[in-house]
Amino acid sequence: MNILITGGTGLIGSCFIKQFSGYKFTVLTRRSSKAKIPIQERVKFISSLDELHNLDDFDAVINLAGEPIVDKRWSKKQKAIITQSRLQITQRLVELIFCSKKPPKVFLSSSAIGVYGDRGDEVLTEASTVQETDFPSALCIQWEALARRAETHTRVIVMRTGIVLASHGCRPPHELRSVDT
Repeated sequence: MNILITGGTGLIGSCFIKQFSGYKFTVLTRRSSKAKIPIQERVKFISSLDELHNLDDFDAVINLAGEPIVDKRWSKKQKAIITQSRLQITQRLVELIFCSKKPPKVFLSSSAIGVYGDRGDEVLTEASTVQETDFPSALCIQWEALARRAETHTRVIVMRTGIVLASHGCRPPHELRSVDT
């Protein structure tokens, strides 16, 4: 299987690549020299989606890219960076799927549990309604809708994650700054 993965050098992406050692990956990264993935024959790095004209060579696309949300204060400028980092890449992937004569069989696009907004102690499931109540919910709703545009050409899966921690990839609590919404 040949997979295009954005955000492949991040925590989730690098663990996924390690887990599926029998697959070939093309990893979109801004910093291939700092990639934590050992460079092997099965991993190719690209620095821009502009290097691709379509996604005909890929069986699947996994979109995990996005500006980290917990390491900086959510100023107006930072919110714009967070938004653009998710929407621009997702939009470009959808465009590339549309340009494909043989599109990938699946497009897995990341989202977040922030789509539900702050609902207190309410038990939430995938069937729970979503509505724009704050910055995270507005962003996730827009992000997911953009990814779902590709449904006319491929199977779309939206993966909603919370904050993902691992002993090798998380910061101690004292290094995290508070987040304003």
